[in-house]
Amino acid sequence: KKKVGHVLCLGGSHGLTGALVMASQAALKTGAGIVTAATWEPQYREMIERLIPEVMTGYLPLDISKWDNLIKDLNKYSCVVIGPGLARSTRARRLVLEVLNNFDGPVVLDADAINVLKLSEDKNVFTMRNAPTVLTPHFGEFARFCGIDYKELERTPVKRLQELVDNINCSVILKGPCTYLGFSDGNVFFNYYPNDGMATGGVGDVLAGILGGLLGQEPELKDSSMSLSERYNVFNQTLGLAVLAHTMSGHFAAEKLGRRAMTALSLVDCFSETFNELDKRIDQIIYGA
Repeated sequence: KKKVGHVLCLGGSHGLTGALVMASQAALKTGAGIVTAATWEPQYREMIERLIPEVMTGYLPLDISKWDNLIKDLNKYSCVVIGPGLARSTRARRLVLEVLNNFDGPVVLDADAINVLKLSEDKNVFTMRNAPTVLTPHFGEFARFCGIDYKELERTPVKRLQELVDNINCSVILKGPCTYLGFSDGNVFFNYYPNDGMATGGVGDVLAGILGGLLGQEPELKDSSMSLSERYNVFNQTLGLAVLAHTMSGHFAAEKLGRRAMTALSLVDCFSETFNELDKRIDQIIYGA
């Protein structure tokens, strides 16, 4: 199990532990060997009451001076997902910066991990990292992070996405009915598969978990003997697979339950159909079966 990834999911706050629970379960059910979910100490009991038993747990002290062990232990993980339900606070901002500055593996920044940062203040944190990073904002989070007008982003999403990728040298997944994937190598890809049933709370948290689970299974991403550009090649391919798996799971959930009745965890429940289908397609490509 330790050879197929240990993913750390950080987030959850008062009333928002469900976001962390969904991300953690999604990470585990993509095939990660071990997943640990950690939330703020006051929310720990709430989290464990909602979490499946296969996910390991931990908590974050509110006292920042007690974070030494957390920071020291970060590099035992293969991937860190941070943000689902994290809260927008000075403490949350500090935690995000500590992860970016001290973890030498792939990081998925989602939701509040993006909301507590600003491009104008934090650009150097991204450009100085010697490990792959992906941001997964929706349009509102993207506009706030970049300090641009929401309507302007709607008019020119590709242009703004390319500008951000160039500024921070990271990959960005801009979420919406059409999802835009801006990769660190300059490529932009489109995933247009509208599904009204995915316009519901938690679907983005599930994507963050899929990303973490799949990235955590790629040992090359922590191989310091490889250049950052070489690691980003593996990283970006995995991001594309994660977005595809997320979309396909939404499709299967809509077929099974209908778009009104499906929820975010319905996607997780459809992972078996998704990955079985992907396996069939891979066999057809490789063997012509």
